[in-house]
Amino acid sequence: MSSVLISYCQLNSLLPETLYQKYWSYLPAQEQGRLERLRQPGDRDLSFLGKLLLVEQLKNWGYGPLSLAHLKYTDHKRPYLDAAIDFNISHTTGLVMCAAGENLRVGIDCERLITVDPAQFAAFFSPDERVAAETSPRRFFELWCRKEALIKAIGVGVYADLTEMSVLNESYQYGEETYYFYSLPVPDDYCAVLVCNQPGVQLFINVIHPLDLEQKSPS
Repeated sequence: MSSVLISYCQLNSLLPETLYQKYWSYLPAQEQGRLERLRQPGDRDLSFLGKLLLVEQLKNWGYGPLSLAHLKYTDHKRPYLDAAIDFNISHTTGLVMCAAGENLRVGIDCERLITVDPAQFAAFFSPDERVAAETSPRRFFELWCRKEALIKAIGVGVYADLTEMSVLNESYQYGEETYYFYSLPVPDDYCAVLVCNQPGVQLFINVIHPLDLEQKSPS
């Protein structure tokens, strides 16, 4: 049975500068530049924390932190490594998640539950999905997370026609590949979904506090 390790971290305050000093050199120059261009400290912290969770994931799977220097990107801006491991990162207000596994494909998305008008997002849903999304805010975000995680797993990003990608069932066929949806246990005011191209994967959830990362060694 294949397994996926999911790490997540809640962030309720700005990260200490010492954490940046400890891990900054492990980030490739391209990623350092991207972080420096983020104007809001909160946005920068969430993105940086996602990379720190990836460092921990790589260590857990037997890859060194210097693997980040070998990050590559597809034409659709999906990051990857030339290795058996696949990973994906998501963050929303106050929460960062990273999923990783070997010899499979993953996508993850998390969202904070807020009040929304589903009608404003009609262009992203099929007619049947629109009906389902209007039943409750949680159902709306469940469908939204499924859709986001799916396009991240496939690697098509914003180039996909989302109205043609119904996520009402428990799996989705894309070409010759079948992708499966897994709802993830997160705090009640959030919703999170993993998408994987293998059924019945074993999920391991690891909750990390930012201070834990400050006390750990990057290598």
